[in-house]
Amino acid sequence: MSFNDEILFEKFNCMEPEKASELILSILLTSNPPKRRERAIKKLIEIEDDGHYQEIKSAYLNETHSSVKISFIELLSNIYHIQGIEFLKTQYKTEKDWKVRKQIVKAVQNVSNSHHLDFFVESLKDANQKIKKISIFHLGSTKDPRALEPLIELLKYGNKKYKTVLIDAISGIIKNSGVELLEGYAETGNFHIRRNIPLILKKVGSPSSIDFLKDLAKDSDPLTQINSINTLARILKSAKDTNIDILVQELTTENSNVKHAIIRALGIIGNKQATYPLLKLLKYKNPRTRNLTVKALAKLLKNSTSYKRVQNLIRSRNIIERQAAIKLLGMLNDEDSIDLLLNSLNSQNAKIRRDSYRALLKIIEGDSLEKIVQGLSSKKWQIRKWCAKILFKKMSDNNQDALITHLLSLLEDPKSNVRRKAVNLLSKLNNPAIVERVRDILERTSNWKIRRSCIRLLTKKGGEETLKLLLEFTDDEDFYIRNWVLQAIGRLKDLENIEPIIALLEAEDERIKLSAIESLGKIGDKRALSSLIGQMGETNWEIRKAVENALDKIDPSWMDVL
Repeated sequence: MSFNDEILFEKFNCMEPEKASELILSILLTSNPPKRRERAIKKLIEIEDDGHYQEIKSAYLNETHSSVKISFIELLSNIYHIQGIEFLKTQYKTEKDWKVRKQIVKAVQNVSNSHHLDFFVESLKDANQKIKKISIFHLGSTKDPRALEPLIELLKYGNKKYKTVLIDAISGIIKNSGVELLEGYAETGNFHIRRNIPLILKKVGSPSSIDFLKDLAKDSDPLTQINSINTLARILKSAKDTNIDILVQELTTENSNVKHAIIRALGIIGNKQATYPLLKLLKYKNPRTRNLTVKALAKLLKNSTSYKRVQNLIRSRNIIERQAAIKLLGMLNDEDSIDLLLNSLNSQNAKIRRDSYRALLKIIEGDSLEKIVQGLSSKKWQIRKWCAKILFKKMSDNNQDALITHLLSLLEDPKSNVRRKAVNLLSKLNNPAIVERVRDILERTSNWKIRRSCIRLLTKKGGEETLKLLLEFTDDEDFYIRNWVLQAIGRLKDLENIEPIIALLEAEDERIKLSAIESLGKIGDKRALSSLIGQMGETNWEIRKAVENALDKIDPSWMDVL
């Protein structure tokens, strides 16, 4: 806006309203730039001029610029009220610019004391989605049942852009006027309407819609069924009538999505009459069906006093059914099932063993491990092995010493698989007492199986104290023990005290010497340079090559020391 415009509009502030109005109208009725016309309209709104309706109306009809029209709409709706709104309604149909149409719709929407129902029904047909949404929202806010039919008509097109606001609008009307208004529309052949009726009823949440929903749950369209079932679950959960006969009957459906919706619904509703039909599904081949059934039964049986039916399934010949029952007992935290699950750890089926282990982990508390400890003495080695894993998982600062004792006892187990599991578990623990306890075992046993397990554990643990103990076995008569010790020495790195390793360079056994050289190369401590250089005079070319590789790792310029 120019400097002259500012002066001009400032002068209007000092004039009588009537005179100012006439001058401002002259700006609107003559060829002036759009910005000046907009400013003139704003000025008329400021001075609240309401005596020139015909002139304003004529100016609007002659206006071609959209932004100016939008300013006119504000003037007509705020100053001329009923007259202005009625005029704007007549202009809506012929207006080509959607932004102007949108402003007209919003202006009519803001008028109080009148719903302008016919106008908003007409604006539902607008091609612009934003205008359509405003119209839908307004018709919903009126709660007028006369708006229901045109809103339902929109459902036919299945447009996702305004689906949410449309369902909200319809549900508002139904909540106010009654569910029976919807029943006739379910008979229509349009599947979009049938699919959305349950979603509307879900928003309404009225128990009076239960029978209606049960009929829809038998619909030929799967999505209509699913939506109806989901809504039924929500309403029946808090309703007095929790009759689930229809849902149980539909469990036989071949459509897996519908079946899954029913299973979830039965779990939510909580009627224990669903227990038996759901238990039968635990042998179903579809894994998703079984998993959903287990979750539904876990909700359903949560507060039951006995799980005998489920426990009986652990003995089933059907592996799939047994697996599902084991998972369910784990989710139910049934302590009475511990013995059954412990026995299942000895199953010939790996999946049964794994699922039993996971179920026991859920049931067993850290301070009630007696039955698991007893399982370490089982005659079945699989049970002993899996119980060791459970003890390891349940280990804490409070029970670590006691559980380490139990795991160490398995180093003397007659079964190699159990000893190996104990070695792997103990090697993961950073407890200095383990090395001393292993030393005690080595001192009092001559059993080669136990000694090998102990050495295997030491080679996995690492550390200086472990190294000291391992060095005592570099010349052991057992070939495997000697070999493992040498391999362990060869893997050593990040060791502060390297003197014991350097001392091994003087060993007569060349394998020990090679392992020591390899280890010193990995450690990378320059204190070993002189000792390694001293080995360059060895006649064995393999040792000389290993020394050269180690020296290159420690200090590439080691030859400068010579």
